[in-house]
Amino acid sequence: MIHSVSVLAMTLASLIASVNTTATPPQEAKGARLLAASDTVPVPTPAAIASDQSAESFTATYGDWQLQCGGAAGARNCQVIQTLVIKGQKAPFAQLGFGKLAKDGPLYFTAVVPVNVTFPSTVEIGLKKGDEHPTEVPFTRCLPTGCFASIEVDDALLKRWKEQDGAGSLTIKSGSGKDLTVPMSYRGLKRAMDEFDKAE
Repeated sequence: MIHSVSVLAMTLASLIASVNTTATPPQEAKGARLLAASDTVPVPTPAAIASDQSAESFTATYGDWQLQCGGAAGARNCQVIQTLVIKGQKAPFAQLGFGKLAKDGPLYFTAVVPVNVTFPSTVEIGLKKGDEHPTEVPFTRCLPTGCFASIEVDDALLKRWKEQDGAGSLTIKSGSGKDLTVPMSYRGLKRAMDEFDKAE
């Protein structure tokens, strides 16, 4: 069972500072443009928004997703996130997030997972457990705090994800080469993404 929590100790600043630390380039994922090693991508970082004392920040929860925004209207930095915590554990296992670098820029999906992964591999996001055609999210880099996988999301992929409202799955290949699958949730994603579009 997965529960939402609000803080994961990974910052956007640490990601930008390590832009040259990249994983082995994987194959291009369907429904997304493969990110170049030099690309800067939004990373789910609720602590970063909360720490901006000068911003007009707010958080809203929609099902199992949170919309978090900081900054004045017209220049807001918003993201939609879900943090995955495995039952019986206190530390977050993974965090999923949608965000943009600019209001009119492309939408990115980012997954932050443990560093115990095998390369080459991808993060697989399924519409359900055992999905035979999951979305493959390529790794872009690893830090001591976690490995980052990101894609630029096209309209077709976003529409497919927004149409879901139940349990999905996140799968990584662990350092031992075994598939590790944990549940994630699509509940509330459509509402959260619709509000994300309005908030910016």
